[in-house]
Amino acid sequence: MAFRRVYEIGQLASIAGEFQALIGSSPAEEQVQEFIEAHPVVWSFLSPIKILHKPPVLTKKKADFGVLTSHKILYLIEIEKPQTQLATKLTTTSAELQRGIDQIKDWGVVVGDHRHALLSELDLKDDDVHDIRYLLIAGTAHKTTKEALIKLKRSPLALNTQFMCFDELAAILFTLGGQLDDLSGV
Repeated sequence: MAFRRVYEIGQLASIAGEFQALIGSSPAEEQVQEFIEAHPVVWSFLSPIKILHKPPVLTKKKADFGVLTSHKILYLIEIEKPQTQLATKLTTTSAELQRGIDQIKDWGVVVGDHRHALLSELDLKDDDVHDIRYLLIAGTAHKTTKEALIKLKRSPLALNTQFMCFDELAAILFTLGGQLDDLSGV
C-alpha cells in the first residue's frame, strides 16, 4: 500500500497520459530517457529494487537503464526512439532497430567475458544477480504490421533479449492505474 500513497491513482493516469503523448510526438531518445528517469514507475512491471541510469557496460559502452529485479535479474535496457521503424515492407528487421540489437549483442559478449567486473562496476555483488538479461524498447506497435510484430516477438533478437514497443510500455502504466483503482474500491 505504500506504493499507492506515492503514486495516487490520478497521478498514475496523468503519467500514463503524458507518456502516451510524448511517444506520439516524435521525441528524441534523450527526451524519452529523461521522462522515464523522472517517472521510475514505468519499470514497475519488472518489480525493481534498484534502477540505474546510463549504467556502464565496462569502459566502452553504456546501457540506457539497468534494472535489478526482486528476483535478482539484472536487465540492461536499450531504448531507441518511439518513431523507430521496426521492420521493412518485407517484414525484415529495419536498419534502425538492427543497431539496437547489435548493441545488445555487444553487451552480451562483454557480460559473458567479464560478468564479475561488470557487476563490480555497477556496485553489485555476485550474490545480488542470478541472471543478466536484456530488453530492447523501440518503435510503436500501431505503426508496424501484425506480421512484422509477430516475427519480432517470436524470433530471438539476441541471447536473453526481450523486445517491447513503447505503446506496450504505456499500456502497462494504464493497466497499473486500473489495478490501483480496483484496489482502492476494496
